[in-house]
Amino acid sequence: MSESEHRMIEILRILNVQEKPIGSKVIADELKTKGYNLGERAVRYHMQILDEKGYTERKGYSGRVITELGRGKLEKGLIYDQVDFTFSKFEERIYLTDFDYNNRCGNVIVNTSNILENKAFDIIKEVFAAGVCVSPLINAKKTEINGKKGYVMKTICGTTIYGVFLKNGIPSIPQYGGLVEI
Repeated sequence: MSESEHRMIEILRILNVQEKPIGSKVIADELKTKGYNLGERAVRYHMQILDEKGYTERKGYSGRVITELGRGKLEKGLIYDQVDFTFSKFEERIYLTDFDYNNRCGNVIVNTSNILENKAFDIIKEVFAAGVCVSPLINAKKTEINGKKGYVMKTICGTTIYGVFLKNGIPSIPQYGGLVEI
């Protein structure tokens, strides 16, 4: 999400909690408390865009209110914020990775799963034998899951590689995770 989109989402958040129309001065002051240094003129510019998109509606000289369409956009914007938050957590984990592959020690990023079936271990051995893993190392602990015996399984996440790159002076930016046919 661009910086401009972040600003507009913040404006929608401010309008969403108001019971009556508010103007650009109130919005600019409120934005300042949230760390956005936007003057009234810039707020009016963003509000015009929000009006054109149907996310806000002008109520005479009183100011603007958020529309139902704007509330929908706000919900989607919050989802983008969650995605940004998740990505920043990944970046933090990459930065904290200090795995030394020569000595096979250090911190790695793991995927954690709850597994109810014992046969999962047979399947994972076959998957690892087929070469579809970052590392054949796993950590499994017995636990109770919804009243049933199970395991908490941790496998090394592929994102660990970005951390190893970074530790060795090779910056990289993860772009996308998806499904690939092999």
